[in-house]
Amino acid sequence: MTSQNFFNLLNSEYPRFYDAAIQTNRFSPELLNKSMDKYVGSVVKKDCLGHSIEGKPICRYILGTGPINILFWTQMHGNESTATRAMLDLCSFFTNLKLLHDEARFLLEKLTVHLIPMVNPDGAAVFERRNATGIDLNRDAKTLAAPESQILKKEIDEFKPHFAFNLHDQRRFYNVKGSKQPATISFLAPAFDTNEGINEVRLKSMQIISHMYHCLQAIIPGQVGIYSDVFSPRAFGDNCQGWGSSTILIESGWALNDPEKEFVRKLNALLILDALMSIANDSFVHYSSKDYLKIPENDEKLFDLLLRSVRVEQNSTYSNVDLGIFREELSVHGSTRFFIKSCLSDIGDLTDYFGFETVEADGNKVVVNPLVAEQTMDSVEELNEELIQRFLLEGILFVKVKNLPAGENSGIPLNLISVDYQVSANPLALEQPVNFLIKNDNDEITFRVMNGFLLDLQNVTNCNGLIYR
Repeated sequence: MTSQNFFNLLNSEYPRFYDAAIQTNRFSPELLNKSMDKYVGSVVKKDCLGHSIEGKPICRYILGTGPINILFWTQMHGNESTATRAMLDLCSFFTNLKLLHDEARFLLEKLTVHLIPMVNPDGAAVFERRNATGIDLNRDAKTLAAPESQILKKEIDEFKPHFAFNLHDQRRFYNVKGSKQPATISFLAPAFDTNEGINEVRLKSMQIISHMYHCLQAIIPGQVGIYSDVFSPRAFGDNCQGWGSSTILIESGWALNDPEKEFVRKLNALLILDALMSIANDSFVHYSSKDYLKIPENDEKLFDLLLRSVRVEQNSTYSNVDLGIFREELSVHGSTRFFIKSCLSDIGDLTDYFGFETVEADGNKVVVNPLVAEQTMDSVEELNEELIQRFLLEGILFVKVKNLPAGENSGIPLNLISVDYQVSANPLALEQPVNFLIKNDNDEITFRVMNGFLLDLQNVTNCNGLIYR
């Protein structure tokens, strides 16, 4: 079976080895360990490599007995969890004896695979990038100040992987250069020195990435990019390449209507298994560095919401501008819950930018100040669905509440304000929350933008307002 055929077969069979135990971006280290441990047995072995700053175990899972050593590590940034869930799918694939039995056996005989699915469990517990002492583990490859970094370096030194996969998530604003498409998957064969040269070790990384890029075009054409290969002397990927392991960086980006990144998680699982097959059967060697260099680069020109040709008032005159809005996930302290806080990132001519969601305002819409409800509520519990719907229909985005709940998140598609809070007269302040209405020349509301969300009055369950005091 060719590797391309294997990839296509994996795509069709994915529901059979998809592990549904974890379906969200945020989950605890304990849940991951429990979910991974159910696969430990004759095929999957487990041991503990050490512990994090806060004493959480950092575990390794071992598959196969072959002569080619392959290392996967993920979630060294605690808030980058997409590929971690793909590790569950990987174990599910190899322990499902009824699924692609011959192919699975072939891989287990040719390869020895080590998985470290959560390098930074302390960061993962609070969904934060850095470890418990604030160290970015991916910039600790030389100093090794963190115990988590020491554990990973020791694994690399002792296992001596022929191939190493460094698995991350990337931010939402990456697009494929010159395209409105998000960079749903990004790759990098890291440079091993400042000259960014190509030796035999790095060439193999480029060849494997070229193969994976080719396979992905059948599922997400035009949504795959390459990171800049500027050498980073502190990074694990760059150093691992220099230490002699062909290192492949996979960055999980975003896809439309995939907030928990389950589709991108699937892509990770398919890519990982396909890469294993291309290594086991040596098919990756058919690609060259030239193939790698043809892959388009990443760019940083993608907004969550882009409103084009909006007419706004500036110094008593009106002009047409574009509005670019970013949304940020903020963690609720002490939990795996989160809420969204938006900001107006840019205003002006954004012709060469793109949006996950783009609205053509056609130049005949006027931004006006949002309305505040005349009625003051005693508590948020008084805002039932019917009242919320009526307020939104009228263009009301702010409601005064005497007894505001704690925190910044209203939990409903309305902003809550204290009785003495004054809503800004300028709803288009850069780097500030985004709340405004757009009306046509007949003074009819055409768009409602609340906390950076374009409100659909038929479905307002996927957004949240904020609390202002």
